[in-house]
Formats: sequence, C-alpha cells, structure tokens
Amino acid sequence: MANALLTKASEHMDTAAKFSGERNYVEALDALDKAEAILKRLKANEDVQQLVAKCSLDRGDIYWSYAESEERIKSNLQLMYNVVNNTLKYCDFESDMHMTWAKRVAEVCGAIIDSQEHVPGEVLSDYLGRNVMIFLQRFSLDESITIERTSRCVDLMKNLTQDKAANVLAQWLAGCAVLCLGKAEDKGRAARRVLDACRDMKQSGNKSAVAFVALGMGSVADYHYNRGEYELAEQRYQIALKYVVMVPEVICQIHGIFYSEKIEECKKRMN
Repeated sequence: MANALLTKASEHMDTAAKFSGERNYVEALDALDKAEAILKRLKANEDVQQLVAKCSLDRGDIYWSYAESEERIKSNLQLMYNVVNNTLKYCDFESDMHMTWAKRVAEVCGAIIDSQEHVPGEVLSDYLGRNVMIFLQRFSLDESITIERTSRCVDLMKNLTQDKAANVLAQWLAGCAVLCLGKAEDKGRAARRVLDACRDMKQSGNKSAVAFVALGMGSVADYHYNRGEYELAEQRYQIALKYVVMVPEVICQIHGIFYSEKIEECKKRMN
C-alpha cells in the first residue's frame, strides 16, 4: 500500500514538472498539492522525507518561475519571503542550489527593506546573514547589496534591538558596502567603521566572528592597497590572515592564499 502511494505521489510530481515546463503554473501547483496530500498520509521514513523535500524544492521553483515571468516578485513580498525561506531549508548547504536560494532570500529581503517603513527583525537578520555568507563564499558582494540598503539596515537594527552583535554586524556590512561600491571620498570613513566593527567582534569572543574580522580587515587592506598605502595595507592583510586561518571552512583557505599573496606584493612595492 505504501509503495503504491509513493508511486502515485511521484506521478503527481512528474505531472507538476511537465506543467511547469509548459508554464502552466497553476496546474503544476495543483499536482504538487495532490502529491503532498498523499505524502502526509505516509509514515515519515527516508523515502517519504526525500519526496517531501523534493516537493518543497519543486514548489519553490514553480513559485519563483511564475513570479519572475510575470514580474510579480515585488507585488507580494510576504508570500515570496515565505517561499524563498521555506525552499532554502530543503537545500543542501554545500550545493549550488543553496547559494541560488540564499541569493533569492537576499533579493526579496532587500526589496522589503526598500519598500516597507516597518521591517520585521527576521527580514533584517536574513538579509544580513545571507549577504555575509555570500560575501564569504563568493569573494564579492551580492547584487542585492546597495549602500542605501545597508545604511538603512543600520538604522532599522538600532531601533529594533539592543543586541550589540546584530548592530555591529549591520555596521560591518554597511562599511564593507561602501568600501566595495562607494565613492572614493566616502571610503576613509567606511574603513574606520569596519575597523570599529572588527574591534567589537574581536572583543565579543564569538567564534563565528573571526570570519567577519578576516573579511573586514581584508576589505580595509584592499582600500589601502588601492591608494598605494602599502605599509598600512600589509599590516591589515597580516591581521586578516591571522584571523582567516582560524576559520575551519575550506573556502576560507582561499582567502588565506589571497591575503598571503597580497602581503608579498605589498612588500615588493615597499622595497
């Protein structure tokens, strides 16, 4: 009986994929509803859980494809926020799919920050968290980052919470945004903002903060390097390297290689 129901659920999912490919999104979602109704009747073993996860991923893809094709992502931001967050839960962290949906979370959160006077705390946290992850893994800021958004995040976070760590992270990202995207005349102040945030992060004793310190110090070092201030740049890269080697993630090893190369380049230019 259970096997027959699993087969029927899979058939509904195949039908959903067919309709989605034809851009018949309503029919596709209806077929997924039927599949999920069957799965709810079954004991949550591994096979059932895999199909539940696939249903959720497929539903997210269908919603996003429909909203994107009809340019409706911004017309119902709360729905899209729920969709992207729920879909992200079912993505393997190491997969390209996880990065795709993390970027979509950041995009939707950015649109909410732009359009709403009162932004929920979870939206701010998701926007900051996803963008920090993307920055760390991709070596560049996500397209959802703008100087205006990150600056508004700082103001909103101050009003929402007294949590120092959350406010420092908002300051850190806002400073990094200006260093990467801002005008030359604004970058000196942004560098000081990032340095202040890094100091607070180091003092917090939070083990997860070491990656932010490394990336922040690296961004400040890049700023000095581009100005030809090689001695200062070398000092900042040294600190960035010191902290990046404390991060266990493999991706940070690449940052370490980059910082080491920049240190040697600074030394050559100073000689």
